[in-house]
Amino acid sequence: MNLEQAIHERWAADTELCEALPVARLYTGLAPGSAAAPYAVLTELGRRPQTHTSSGTVLERVTLRFTSWTATLAAGRRLGEAIAAQFNRRDFALDVGRVLNMERVNEQAQQQPDGAWRIELDYAVTVEHAGS
Repeated sequence: MNLEQAIHERWAADTELCEALPVARLYTGLAPGSAAAPYAVLTELGRRPQTHTSSGTVLERVTLRFTSWTATLAAGRRLGEAIAAQFNRRDFALDVGRVLNMERVNEQAQQQPDGAWRIELDYAVTVEHAGS
């Protein structure tokens, strides 16, 4: 399972996250054009190798963004807190390698013209890919 799949899996297993937003309302890349709030989108903003070792291990820095659209700021904040409880400063396994740490590095909230709230939560993710 890749990073995005692991996030979906961890989300689905977390009661607090699923109460704030069911995993079926978490999309990767783009939401369908017909999606109505509340929903969230997981987007990879960038990826770059940080360290290569002689054993072939690679540490990579991935920047991920959770963007949520909710009817109220309170609902958006509650979702952000649930995301942080599950992912901030956490490590977990992937099929090949593991996430060593996820750390929130930025947060922005903005009310949209239609009254909905858009909240962006950026995470720096350190991923270890084991040598072969």
